[in-house]
Amino acid sequence: MIQMARTKAKRKRLEGKDSAFRVNKAPVNERKMTRYLTRNEVSEEELLYMASPIDGMFLLSLAPTSEN
Repeated sequence: MIQMARTKAKRKRLEGKDSAFRVNKAPVNERKMTRYLTRNEVSEEELLYMASPIDGMFLLSLAPTSEN
């Protein structure tokens, strides 16, 4: 849910576009995303500056290894 909200916030802020998401071919209601963020006390600003799990995996793949 957090990844969908993060993507939605980025697209809205940077590109001015609305986003719609599907999980198992069923549309995700925007109200559910909003309720999740409210319940977990996550603001839109936090979403925009939050590190993506994918970014972390990319950085790990670039980390030097200790091969002697």
